[in-house]
Amino acid sequence: MVRTSRPVRPASAPTMSFPAARRRATPVGAALVVPLVLLAGCTGGGTGAVEVVVPTASASAAGTGLVEPGVPTDLTADVLLPDGIFTGVAAGVAPLEATTWQLPPACGALALPDSLTATGAQVYGDGDDGTEQGVQQVVVLPDAQTAVDVVAEIVAALEDCAGSADAPAESALEDVAVGAQGHGFVTAAEPGDEALGTYTVLSRRGTAVTVVATTGHRTPVGEARRVVTNLAQQAWLRLCRYSEDGC
Repeated sequence: MVRTSRPVRPASAPTMSFPAARRRATPVGAALVVPLVLLAGCTGGGTGAVEVVVPTASASAAGTGLVEPGVPTDLTADVLLPDGIFTGVAAGVAPLEATTWQLPPACGALALPDSLTATGAQVYGDGDDGTEQGVQQVVVLPDAQTAVDVVAEIVAALEDCAGSADAPAESALEDVAVGAQGHGFVTAAEPGDEALGTYTVLSRRGTAVTVVATTGHRTPVGEARRVVTNLAQQAWLRLCRYSEDGC
């Protein structure tokens, strides 16, 4: 199903350690909800309902103000990672209604940009019986420059969050070799790769931005980094339709 933008419950927060931070926030745009259930597919996994939000015509691009010619502006189910792909996460996915970026809650709510043309997010696993949970979010922008600017704002917010008084004891931003503008954010209650925490990867391909993260604080930081970075690479491959070269 698809729905208009409204306040969301952000995914559970992460915790870990590394570099420092910056920040800025982006407003939430009006959105038109279209009921739609999409089948998640492409690289295995099962079926999953995907929450897709399509903005109304009032939204305008923050970059050029024009939609990038020849590049899709919608979001299809095969763009999102399939069910069963997260290590240590129970089977099952649930659509996530989100008007904010799925970042560690301790970093505060950062609104999705008004200029988005489509967005979808899913939560993987239920977190019961001590299992981990995962999340993926994809936001499609009207042009590549807008997407570049949006990622820069998210990175600035994470830089400000890392090491702040509100952040977990161990939190840090680091570069990640995934797509364009790849960054990872770690949170944990104590230092070291063995500490339980979360890991979030942010990356971009063409006009699309994706966030992939573990959110249950039940995986050692080192393992969470490895798993999420690998999944973020797979997520990036699925965004090929949003690049000028296509798939």
